[in-house]
Amino acid sequence: MNILIADEFLIYRYVIKSYISKCWPNATIAEAGSLQEVVTNVQEASFDLMILDMHMPGSQKLEEFVKEMAKSTKIVMFSEYAIETNKAKRLTDLGVENMLLKSAPGKDVIASFQAVFAVEKMKSA
Repeated sequence: MNILIADEFLIYRYVIKSYISKCWPNATIAEAGSLQEVVTNVQEASFDLMILDMHMPGSQKLEEFVKEMAKSTKIVMFSEYAIETNKAKRLTDLGVENMLLKSAPGKDVIASFQAVFAVEKMKSA
């Protein structure tokens, strides 16, 4: 599993990595602090899952990026702020699999990550 975590704050990336290690201990994890760094990473590698901060630097082009990437990659979005916003709805409509608050309990985050891939398995069964 190849995963990209994007958040401008190292501490949030660290916490997300700890959740990922509980789901997929052998995952390869890349990190980015801005949308531009995400784009650079995507040009260099493909990812099974991208976990993105909704308000990272460069996020004014996030919807355009998600629209293109959701065709081939699972995307989970985090926000420090409310996830019941127009922007969150547009991102979900564009293909974001799940929206989570950064303050969500760890068990909810882990369940959300696992559910993103469980749905795919159920569809193919």
